Amino acid sequence: MKLYVRIVGVALLAVAMVVLAGCGEKDKFAKAQTEVMQLAKQADALDITSAMKNARDKDGAKQDLEAVANVKKQHQQIMDQIQTKFNEMEGYAKSEPTLGPTLENLKTEIEQQDKSWNQGMNETEYITGLALKEYKAPDPDPWTAHSKW
Repeated sequence: MKLYVRIVGVALLAVAMVVLAGCGEKDKFAKAQTEVMQLAKQADALDITSAMKNARDKDGAKQDLEAVANVKKQHQQIMDQIQTKFNEMEGYAKSEPTLGPTLENLKTEIEQQDKSWNQGMNETEYITGLALKEYKAPDPDPWTAHSKW
């Protein structure tokens, strides 16, 4: 009889452990989702205009290009952190199927934000690169260029 009570007790304990192990997935998912949203706000808040000098010479244009590269690097680091959180959230979504659509919507939203941010940065980088090319090739003096007699 004691053996039977022990077996039942161990079985109930095992079932309780399995049930409790699955609990809290939604809470963990919600916490990770909040962290992703905060990281996304940080990534969107990265702005190049404060770092740029809007330089009028060659050295200033080089500094502006370096500033763009630094901001892009910071943005990529934040996006890597977001991807790590997405991987964590996928584990929660596998154990709780109702979280899957929420995760997909969040991924799509973050992807669109990242795409638009990168597009803006690429435009800024292109314009700054044009300014640097302009400084590399100064216009020749039209009077001396044509009067070679």
